[in-house]
Amino acid sequence: MGVADESLIFADESLIFADESLIFADESLIFADESLIFADESLIFADESLIFADESLIFADESLIFADESLIFADESLIFADKSLILADEY
Repeated sequence: MGVADESLIFADESLIFADESLIFADESLIFADESLIFADESLIFADESLIFADESLIFADESLIFADESLIFADESLIFADKSLILADEY
């Protein structure tokens, strides 16, 4: 086997290695694309979670307002009860 034959074998092996490297690069790009898709989905989920958190805070605020109004109503009911007791004592 001559030098030319050995050079051809080395060239063939180099081409095989180049092909394998391209396959690995393609697989890496596919993995990168999938990672970007996952990142996008994670951001969408984060946005939806923030929206849910905002809605929960709004609901909590509305619940506090309702609780305050209920306390005011309870106070007014107690005042009315006191007035009713005073009237009952008078008659």
